[in-house]
Amino acid sequence: MRTAQSIVNAMIDRDMVDAISADAMLVERQCEAWTVYPVSQARFTRQIDKQKAKALAALPELAESWRKVFSQISRR
Repeated sequence: MRTAQSIVNAMIDRDMVDAISADAMLVERQCEAWTVYPVSQARFTRQIDKQKAKALAALPELAESWRKVFSQISRR
């Protein structure tokens, strides 16, 4: 079974990330409670409690497909 990190790593072109991150700067964080890593890990492993899944399902910043997955998890 692949880990969430291995899935995320497979999706990212490392050279592109290095080129972008050299000049990248976080200007605004839409949601203080969540960062990319824990949200991605929860999405790909589905190892998250129902309350957190419900909170993520309500985030308008997430893609509809991700909100749908978190909504399903919250109803288990």
